Amino acid sequence: MNAIWADRVLMALKTAIAVVITLYIAIRFGLVQPAWAILGVLLVTVQPMMFTGATPPVGVMVRRGIARLLGTVIGAVAGVVLIGFFGQQPLLYVLAAGAWLAVCTYGVMLLQDEPLSYTMMLCGYTATMVSLTAIGHDPVHVIDYAIGRTEETGLGIIVGLIINIAVMPRFGSDRLPQAITTFLREVARESTALLEQSADSNRLARYQALLQQQRQMDQTQGMARFEHWRYRLHRQPLARFASDSLALLSALADLEVALARLRLKPGGEALASDISARMQAWFMAWQRLDDTGRVSDDALSFPVLERDTSVPPPTQACMALVISRLQDISALMLHGQRLLSTLHTGRAPRELPRRARGTWLHLEHRVAAFNAFRVFAGFTALGLFWLHSGWLSGYFAMMMMAVFCVLFAKAPNPHRIVFHFFIGTAISVPVAMLYSFIIFPAISGFWLMAISLAVPVGLTALMLPYPALAASLPAIINLSMTLNLQQQFHFAPLALLNSSLASLVGTAAAVVVFMLFRQRPSHQRLQNLFGGFWDEFARLAGDSALPHRGRLEVRLHDRLGRMMALGSTADQLHMATTLHGLGLGVWRLRHLRRRMASSTEGVALDEFDHWLSRLGHTLYQEQEAHSGVDRKASRQAAHEAIDWARTFYHARPPWISMAAELEMLSHRLMALAGSDNTLSVEDDHAE
Repeated sequence: MNAIWADRVLMALKTAIAVVITLYIAIRFGLVQPAWAILGVLLVTVQPMMFTGATPPVGVMVRRGIARLLGTVIGAVAGVVLIGFFGQQPLLYVLAAGAWLAVCTYGVMLLQDEPLSYTMMLCGYTATMVSLTAIGHDPVHVIDYAIGRTEETGLGIIVGLIINIAVMPRFGSDRLPQAITTFLREVARESTALLEQSADSNRLARYQALLQQQRQMDQTQGMARFEHWRYRLHRQPLARFASDSLALLSALADLEVALARLRLKPGGEALASDISARMQAWFMAWQRLDDTGRVSDDALSFPVLERDTSVPPPTQACMALVISRLQDISALMLHGQRLLSTLHTGRAPRELPRRARGTWLHLEHRVAAFNAFRVFAGFTALGLFWLHSGWLSGYFAMMMMAVFCVLFAKAPNPHRIVFHFFIGTAISVPVAMLYSFIIFPAISGFWLMAISLAVPVGLTALMLPYPALAASLPAIINLSMTLNLQQQFHFAPLALLNSSLASLVGTAAAVVVFMLFRQRPSHQRLQNLFGGFWDEFARLAGDSALPHRGRLEVRLHDRLGRMMALGSTADQLHMATTLHGLGLGVWRLRHLRRRMASSTEGVALDEFDHWLSRLGHTLYQEQEAHSGVDRKASRQAAHEAIDWARTFYHARPPWISMAAELEMLSHRLMALAGSDNTLSVEDDHAE
């Protein structure tokens, strides 16, 4: 037996033991619905195996457990409120519960923080589970059902976590220092390759590889704070570095362009070679960084790089741009090194940034609104059918549909996933009949019943890592929900058949909803994301307040990450990275403009402000009119940027840094127009 199979068998045994203990406590203390406690074990400890393929790290289970318990409490309170206001008015109840589901689904789609998103998911369907259970039995006892749901969910979570922490736990936080170190080393290698002109010509592939490492590091730090007190103590610096590390990717992209431009300038090749020689030893020292933050003294002292004033101003500008980006990379790498040292020693230096920053929400509001409407429409339609048909078990069908519609709202093809769940639900029906009609009547005592249930639970844990066998999870969930797991067995074949039929109808209804209300195609979502880039660009160039650099980076990289997830082509990603660079370039121009005097000899600053604002508005309007990039307008804007760069070169005193950023902006605009040509102030700017 190899290590992977041994791990899966151990996880299956731990899950079976946790389910038996949970079931014993639930029945021993006469809880309302012991099946809810079993679900608490399965969904917190076993379901993550669908994504990890092995025993989930403790941090994942703790994070899901806390989020699930919090969401259950809020959802249970919401369920009581729904019954309190609309318990005697079924139609209003259906509309109100559907609206609550829609609001929660909207939050699930937009929240970037995974625990918060998971909490919103539980808030949504727990409210319907509590309120619909009360309607199906006795609305007067809705508070008892809410308390029972909370108690049993908490019981399952606690028992599942105790078993998994006590018996050979797996900690994902052990990989966090290594993930940070690997990311910093890769940045050092990439920087060295750019300076030596030995980097791979495929920029997008290099960017995607670094972004993948950054995301892995971000996911690990998000999990680590739930595993170790030291990581929890320093969760703010960890989250801060996770967001600031995105700026490293932008600095590397700018460094590549700045070096290429410098080498084309008069005397620039020699300057680039000199910078490369000075920086090589520094980056080589960073490639020897270890997981404890130890690094040689060479890496802690940034080489002295000064602008050569003997070369023409355009060459000085490109050199200043290279030095600026290298300094940005240095500051962010030192941030990572201090963080590694802090995690190892537990002592945080005063220079370590402590305040996390970023954005809480994703930016696809239209997608979130569509999913919210889809859930509301499906829940309302099934609710009307239930009310007019008078079907006693219809509440259970609505419950199942609500769970699946919220649970898989984020999936790219949810109807396929729910169809697998429908298959699992269908499989559970004859199995439930086998237990109810043959096994349970033939056995006596709790332990025989527990052992008979532990077998399918263990098999489910073994099958979940295989996508083709994912139907085992809904099968065991529906089996637990339809069986009469009480201290005294009651033979109720009609109730079993009704609940089984209701679960099938609810799951099938979710499939129909997802098929009728299909998510917008990927190419349309990509167009919306491009529109978001343009809108961001127009706001940055306008007169609105300048956003924080870290939050801007998070928003821009969030769009890029979503475009990659949607399967963008190389040309689309190239366009997106160009727009990303444009946005940051305009931010830098406005940031530099703040530091300038109100009047500078030779430069009409009011005219410059007006031009920058008009630039964003014009390009945004042209993009809207042409449903894409207006190449002519982009080329014209590139020439205007070069004209302004020339103006700042001749100012008294010359604003080299502003001129350098304007030349970089011109380069991005020419790339946006699909031209490989690079403008400079030495060129004749006439077409």
